[in-house]
Amino acid sequence: MSHAVVATVADDISRIDYFIRYHLSVGFERIYLYFDDPQDPAIYVAQLYPQVYVQVMDEAWRQQSILFLSQFNPSDAAAYEDEVMIRQETNVRLTIELARKEQMQWLVHIDSDELFYTREIHIQAHFEKLNQKQIKNVIYRNLEALIHSRPNTKPFNRRIYFKKNYFKNNVWEFSSQQREFLQAHQIKPEYYFHFYQNGKSAVHLSAEITIDSVHFFNTEQEPTAEWHQDDTCILHFPCPTLDSFIKKYERLGDFSDLWRGEPRAGDFISLLHLQARDTYLSGDKALLATLFEQKIALDDVNLIHALEDHDLLCQIDDVEHKVYPGDYLISQGSQQRAPLLQACIQAITSLEPRDLMKRIQHDFCQRFQRLCEIAETLCGECAPQLISDGLHVILTKAAQGQWREATSHHDLRQNYYIGGSVYLDFIVNHETVLFANIDYLHQLGVNYIQVYRVPGSDGVAPQLLTQAVAYCHQYQMCLCLCLELADMTTTPPMVRFTTICDEVFAALAHQPDWVQLTVHQEDALSSLYGELIHLLAEIYQPGTSVIWHEHAIPRIFQSPTGVSLPVHHRPGLTAALWYSLMSMETSLLQAQTRQFPLLDRHAAWLNQVNDSHGIVWTFNDRLIAETQEQDVEAFYRKVHHFYLNRHDQYFPIGCESFQRHLLGSTASLAGLLKAVNTHNPAGIERSIQRILLMYAVTFSIGGLPVLLLGDESFPYQVSERCRYQAEDIHHVYDFYRQCNDEDCTSKAVATSHTSNRLYTGLNQLIQARKSLAELSGHDVDFVTSLDKSHLIFLRKSQKNTFLFLGNFSPIKKRLRLDQSHHELMSALWMDMLQNHDQFMHLPSHLEPYQYYWLRFSQS
Repeated sequence: MSHAVVATVADDISRIDYFIRYHLSVGFERIYLYFDDPQDPAIYVAQLYPQVYVQVMDEAWRQQSILFLSQFNPSDAAAYEDEVMIRQETNVRLTIELARKEQMQWLVHIDSDELFYTREIHIQAHFEKLNQKQIKNVIYRNLEALIHSRPNTKPFNRRIYFKKNYFKNNVWEFSSQQREFLQAHQIKPEYYFHFYQNGKSAVHLSAEITIDSVHFFNTEQEPTAEWHQDDTCILHFPCPTLDSFIKKYERLGDFSDLWRGEPRAGDFISLLHLQARDTYLSGDKALLATLFEQKIALDDVNLIHALEDHDLLCQIDDVEHKVYPGDYLISQGSQQRAPLLQACIQAITSLEPRDLMKRIQHDFCQRFQRLCEIAETLCGECAPQLISDGLHVILTKAAQGQWREATSHHDLRQNYYIGGSVYLDFIVNHETVLFANIDYLHQLGVNYIQVYRVPGSDGVAPQLLTQAVAYCHQYQMCLCLCLELADMTTTPPMVRFTTICDEVFAALAHQPDWVQLTVHQEDALSSLYGELIHLLAEIYQPGTSVIWHEHAIPRIFQSPTGVSLPVHHRPGLTAALWYSLMSMETSLLQAQTRQFPLLDRHAAWLNQVNDSHGIVWTFNDRLIAETQEQDVEAFYRKVHHFYLNRHDQYFPIGCESFQRHLLGSTASLAGLLKAVNTHNPAGIERSIQRILLMYAVTFSIGGLPVLLLGDESFPYQVSERCRYQAEDIHHVYDFYRQCNDEDCTSKAVATSHTSNRLYTGLNQLIQARKSLAELSGHDVDFVTSLDKSHLIFLRKSQKNTFLFLGNFSPIKKRLRLDQSHHELMSALWMDMLQNHDQFMHLPSHLEPYQYYWLRFSQS
């Protein structure tokens, strides 16, 4: 049986962390958190826990939610931005479907300043009793924590007084003695609670559910009230400090006196809520502080004891004892992930080998086990080797739209990156052809080479990789080895992996400064291989870069020689800080005062970065481990979980859509080939212009193009389809090799070959890219190609924009609305499909936080 909590949150980091740890500790398996503030630093803390689903409510998410609401409740859609409770209800609606898909049974809706409390250590027994009674809808009383005027930044960590709740059947059922006591002390019984008194609810997800309010669910079964507040209840910790009181009304803003046509306060809710709003809006913080101290806080010890004597207060002191440490819960969330050795061996031995492959697999397992043992033994010893007094950070993208360095040393690869790809299986073991490929890309200005089909697959000779490394070094080009480890069908299982390891190490030995490893993670096993390659590469050459091709590519931290430090072993950092470094968002780093002027030796490189950039790091006393080994181990785990549990915060339409290639693909190449085959000069010209326009847009915002060479490249496809018109593809390579920078354009224009005309335009664009001025003020995180799609990520203030270059025809063919996460995604995709014929033109200035689909009219 699985239990889940959902909350829309905007709170202090420590309280969010405690909220998560408490509910995981008492037995909730899943927590769904919706962050109302897209820049809330607590987001990074929540992402550390694999059990927590994190959704950032950025502009794109809000617009989609409004679209979702408008389909069945236009009035709520109109008030979505102004009313936090409407946003809460919307999030719960979406979570119900998500929780059902994740096979949750019970869902509790509360806020981040509340805890679901039972006297028992674990919640399992409580929900089991409800199941036995066939109860599916429960209302729990809320107890309101007593607020004091003295600062209390950790309201959960001590013995707490709570106001007992006697609100039942829509009336306050105080005894006559209790009423007389309250009235004698100028406390109106109906306003005994300052905030709310009608409880919160849990619902069984097998029921037919609608949302009544933030407090209640509607089901076919009438809700059962859990009146025994001493056993199970909701502990409410409202505004424990003056600062939190002020922030509450800062977030709420100028809300209406009415809520869905009814007075927001009056019969049971104190008018103090409206008074606090008006006082905050007046700007008089002194008056707001007076209101808090006189009307909200209670410090009179005698009165507190008297309230307790009249059974109006109770004490709860076992909350803190139920909470486990965060590191333990994070490790539990990874399903008690075994050490690397055990996990790898288990994955390998669980396979069912063919009879003929048993001996091969046995040999491989022995070798693999030895590699794992070496990796695990040396894992903790790698960190000191990563530290260099000369460490510098090269920013991949400056805010002004140009590449720059953070050091005075000049990088040999200049200050920009143009990417190219080479498929070694296409080269067919001809070193001259390989040289022609790389030299051809060099003539185009490419200085970053991705090499696919590395030795060990498809008959590629080992010496070809060595030659690729040598040529890249000759041209001072960065080499990226793309290790495709997921193909377990065409070759004996895992045999190719050992060959890849051998060739990778040979390449590292030949020229480690220019080698970068890329692992494509396509299934569970390849992720284990990727980890192992990563560790082994660090042992062999600690400066080797490893980039994980996932849904977000991190910014790379490099040494002066261009060698990137590995991702996993960042001594002295937590995942939250590492995320801030990747995104270059210094707001989190500057949020607190520096507590460690000089870190110990294993974080010395941070001091170097700090001195270079003047960044004030945000450390507290829990972020640096006592020993280096503990720090490396803990951080490795945190970063691992961080990457596995981003929960679509950058993808409002869902990472699964990205994985299913629903982003569309350009029809430009297909149109070009069709036009050539049908002898359509106008179509050829139009298709070339489309391709050039796509790259022009990519360049204009500082993007990184990828020019493919191989069986999927433009020149190869054009030549294959157009042999009667275009010469052999190798002649095209020779043509460009013979051209120098001065006369390349003129010679290319003189020829009539389609591929030449296409690459002439690309060459002109690349030359223009080198001298590109400041454009739009956007930071481009990365540009990736997927099924010939071009997806550009624009970032500004931690919000992303997605630019789709292509058309929607593949979406219509491949989209499965029933596979979407929830109704919101279905509605979004349906809206796209209904409007896919509308042509959209790229504006001259790209605005942040918008979606752009580049379409081409027929004119």
